[in-house]
Amino acid sequence: MINSGIGLAPQWVLLVTLMIAANPATPQQPGVTEGPAGILAVQLRQQGHRCDEPACAEPDAARSRPDERAWVVKCANASYRMRLMPNMAALIEPLD
Repeated sequence: MINSGIGLAPQWVLLVTLMIAANPATPQQPGVTEGPAGILAVQLRQQGHRCDEPACAEPDAARSRPDERAWVVKCANASYRMRLMPNMAALIEPLD
């Protein structure tokens, strides 16, 4: 006998719904704020620097190049200058 699959539609909908709920597309880390300050704070932490409560991140146009973006990131406990380059770890300079 050939199964037409008509009775499987609700099961597939349930399966897909469970998969989406279990694997959200944008997982959030605790304490991460949206925007450049939060994103750059994650990079700082991944490279071993401490950044408690990222306050702001400002582009540093004077130190930026076409293939390198420079930012000044201010956290509650410290400030950093970061140079971001494609496919490389960021160059991080503590400012405090």
